Amino acid sequence: MDEAINQAIADKKCPGGVLWVEHSGVAYHRAYGHRALAPSVEPMTEDTIFDAASLTKVIACAPAAMLLIERGKLKLDDLVQSYIPEFTGEGKEAITVRQLMTHTSGLPPDIETKSDWRGQAAAVEKACQEKLQDPPGLVFRYSDINYFLLGEIVQRVGGVPLEQFVAREIYQPLKIPDTGFLPPASKLGRIAPTEVVEGKAYRGVVHDPPRATWEAWPATPGCSQRLRIWRATPGCCSIWARSKACACSSPKQSNS
Repeated sequence: MDEAINQAIADKKCPGGVLWVEHSGVAYHRAYGHRALAPSVEPMTEDTIFDAASLTKVIACAPAAMLLIERGKLKLDDLVQSYIPEFTGEGKEAITVRQLMTHTSGLPPDIETKSDWRGQAAAVEKACQEKLQDPPGLVFRYSDINYFLLGEIVQRVGGVPLEQFVAREIYQPLKIPDTGFLPPASKLGRIAPTEVVEGKAYRGVVHDPPRATWEAWPATPGCSQRLRIWRATPGCCSIWARSKACACSSPKQSNS
């Protein structure tokens, strides 16, 4: 693994990474290369926090939904409309929670970002207005809209914002305090930038258009991607995690 990571750095596929492997009480961990190359060079450290981007779906939103299912508060084959009554029209009434989670809802990949909308409520409204591209259950199509809606369901059923739910029910019990939404200023120096634009490094904020539009709303309590726990929106934007796994980040590469 050392050789593979060092070769990736030499091939300029990433500026650096962190490896952490544990088995039967034995741990092997190392930091490689650099956390950032611009606007200034920073060495990688083992406590670097990375943008988990769309992995937020599987390390925040999906487990939150499964906890509610385990507790009998949510059912996989319930209709989405039973939790989000405004999710109607164009055959969307037939979409189930399971189809959101498995990307078989028939919805398009994402909501539009051309109009000047802002905020969590507007994003959910946009998702509810989308038209199906295929009948529910027939086609697999990766869609952020699915997890916008799933995150909204978690919030409505759980009774608290998604970022609070996952912090309380998942990350605190697992004792992983560096995993969460929108890290506080005290942790920004440890974050690997996701992108550098005009000399400015993006750390701890979402930079891809749909999530950035959602997150720009000052009243938003937190698409999370949306993967941010100190302030986040439900479902799919970016969680920032110190992961005990191989993780690489390039300041010039955009994550979605």
